Amino acid sequence: MDTDGFMNNANAACACISKRLMNNLADIFAKFQIIHSRTSLNRGGNTRELFYVRVLKAGLDNYNQKIGFSSDYKKEKLLRILGNGASRI
Repeated sequence: MDTDGFMNNANAACACISKRLMNNLADIFAKFQIIHSRTSLNRGGNTRELFYVRVLKAGLDNYNQKIGFSSDYKKEKLLRILGNGASRI
């Protein structure tokens, strides 16, 4: 998530053209009981379908405690969404 992931106003997300990779990421989140969703976007034309896995706002605290970010920018944005200053060590 540090490399290919991104933060929105209320969730952390990752997108990729590999459905298998996104399913593996979703399986990891499920094992850690992190609330997430999966969606896809058919962009039409000659572009490939894009698959998303999002950690929903209700799962962000659990994500932060169990996995977190190493990217300072993403870590700070996540903490602002959570409204606290504590992060994973």
